[in-house]
Amino acid sequence: MNIHKNWFTTILIGLALGISGCNESGGSSGGAESSSNQGQRGSTARMALIDNYLYAISGDVIQLFNVEDGDNPEPWTTVQLDFSIETLFPYGDYLLVGADSGVFILDNSDRAAPTLIGEFIHATAVDPVVARDDLAYVTLSRDPAQFPNENTDRMDVVDISDPSDPQLIHTVNMRGPRGLTLDGDRLHVCDGEGGIKTFSLEDPRKPTLQFNLPNERCIDMLMVNDILLTIGEEGVNQYDVTMGRPIKISELEREPVIYLLEP
Repeated sequence: MNIHKNWFTTILIGLALGISGCNESGGSSGGAESSSNQGQRGSTARMALIDNYLYAISGDVIQLFNVEDGDNPEPWTTVQLDFSIETLFPYGDYLLVGADSGVFILDNSDRAAPTLIGEFIHATAVDPVVARDDLAYVTLSRDPAQFPNENTDRMDVVDISDPSDPQLIHTVNMRGPRGLTLDGDRLHVCDGEGGIKTFSLEDPRKPTLQFNLPNERCIDMLMVNDILLTIGEEGVNQYDVTMGRPIKISELEREPVIYLLEP
């Protein structure tokens, strides 16, 4: 069940760099479309590669690079936003931008010129986001160092069928959620001190807790086929999820991960 070493190394690099990718048709490989195809990226990604453009977060700016010529990437345009950006998630012809004050939706039908069209404002918090089938799942986690006066730890389900007017439809209280990933009719979430949680999406508008691994810790995660990869302060773990409940099948401590990423 283990992933081939070279492929696993590539995944680790992608997790560490926060790079996400989309296919040329514009559909996200992370389950943004209604297909079951899962993506190789984490929900806390700060970069996204879509067709011939690389999108990178820098403060309150998204910097685009034209990478049609991979040997000579060309700095392209910048998109100035009036908030601190944390994550990027490609969703079809849109970019979902997670910021400390909300989720912002950019029309990315013109790959070279994303434009802001909608926003969902929430309490100040760290907020990774994933999306599929007109629904976005957003985890809000208070960072005591950045937001000492906030008391928000939850997962919001947001209807984005009208990207210009996203609507909150459901909230799940959590302990300190961060990264999350879609897995067919399930949703896996890193919930800080609450461990790894798996939610059933039988009703995708109201996720229900199905499994909880309270002693497992992670910051971000992603699906590769039937393998759940998680990354945390101590390293990277693999879980088999074919039986529903995640079963750990391997772990790689932090020191080897750092060695693999060295040139």
